[in-house]
Amino acid sequence: MKVSVIISGHGEFSQGLHSLVKGVFGDVDNLFTLPYAYDMSSVVFLGQLENLVTSQDEGSTVLMLTDMKGGTPFNKSVELKLKGYDIEVLTGTNFNMVAAAIDAREDAATIPELIEIVLEQGKESISAFVMKDAQISFEDTEDGI
Repeated sequence: MKVSVIISGHGEFSQGLHSLVKGVFGDVDNLFTLPYAYDMSSVVFLGQLENLVTSQDEGSTVLMLTDMKGGTPFNKSVELKLKGYDIEVLTGTNFNMVAAAIDAREDAATIPELIEIVLEQGKESISAFVMKDAQISFEDTEDGI
């Protein structure tokens, strides 16, 4: 199954996520960004999106990851799906969703299975830090990624 992933959102949302992905994974094949600039018309965005979708390899499914439900990137992606393009649209995108899409697209047997994995990873990554009666020392911890 061949899946191209497109990240899209308002302002610099998609470029920021792509930068993070590149920092963690390095260069990733078939991962694209399509920003929606605040001064861009939705018609121009739709044209750019349609060009990007149709430029993918024959038989490739596009997994569209958008920033927010009801925004132009989401709405125009849905519009293309309704026109019959092979595109799946997810929204509320966070880094873990993008990482899951990259990791699981080769192993998932079907698009619905891939979507389930991506959504589950996105949900699991949402949490809040809650202080409890515990002593925490930052001296022995590493910086992170």
